[in-house]
Amino acid sequence: MQQAEEHANVRLKPVVLQARAELHFRRGDWDEAERLFQAAIQAATNTEWYPSTLALYGHFLAVTGRRGKAAAKAQLDQAADFPEPVGFSGHFYIPFLAEGYLHLDVGTRAATYIERIRTLRGFIYYGTSVDRILGEVAALKGDWAAAEQAFEDGLVLCRRANNTPEEATILYEQARTVLMRSKAEAGRPSHSLQHMQTLCEQARVLFLQCGMQRAVDLLDTVQEGVRQLEQRDNAGAKHQISYQHITHPGYELDLHLTKRELEVLRLVAEGHTDREVADILVISPRTVNRHLSNIFVKLDVPGRAAAVAYAIRWGLVG
Repeated sequence: MQQAEEHANVRLKPVVLQARAELHFRRGDWDEAERLFQAAIQAATNTEWYPSTLALYGHFLAVTGRRGKAAAKAQLDQAADFPEPVGFSGHFYIPFLAEGYLHLDVGTRAATYIERIRTLRGFIYYGTSVDRILGEVAALKGDWAAAEQAFEDGLVLCRRANNTPEEATILYEQARTVLMRSKAEAGRPSHSLQHMQTLCEQARVLFLQCGMQRAVDLLDTVQEGVRQLEQRDNAGAKHQISYQHITHPGYELDLHLTKRELEVLRLVAEGHTDREVADILVISPRTVNRHLSNIFVKLDVPGRAAAVAYAIRWGLVG
């Protein structure tokens, strides 16, 4: 950055700002990450880095849930509508469009970019593994074998590249996939929740090494939530859902959650604090607390941790 400013290098500055923004994004300092993304967009104006900077910021908004889906989609759409630059500033940002649209449930757009990144397996851009994104796609489709293979390919690449933060993230995604699979195969799970806890512990060690405390806190919440759900299920909770129910062609999960309650649950499950949820949704922390209390009652869960684990198990969060 010092070099870019000393030499007034307008092509170098946005690249450095992108990298710094992604670093703070990874570390969980999302306020600083957003400030840097916005600075990068301003610096990238009239350069070949402008579409990629829009894409990275849109991806950040989509994955974190900040500013709502409309703001994230607007950024991603703006990036997608630009002609792709050639050279180093070219299609490296396509995986970020794919994952961003995936988190926003924009099926058509997501499918377009997901097909494109299938040819990019084995690549890492700004610390993000294409294989991890493909693993997430497969998991959402219930293609467990393809998901596991993609995650394993990503782990091999990250370990070879010494990319510890992404390795930890892949381990966490593997754990989430095991939890999702336990729902889909209720009554005859092929992956035990003990395996999920082991993956979480492995990810936790790596997250701590990298100072990624927000990710550690989310891991702890998910692990505690799974334990609480197991205790509830073992106690014969009245809202048990049988394997026959969820495999019936006409079955749909009716959560009876309001739109606002679902927004709150998704943000909490993505690692936001109550204060952050309040700021994003422009409501008071007390209102967030009231929504959470209603969610706990409706989902028949003992608290925040169990609600987060429930949301992941039932695919309510990206």
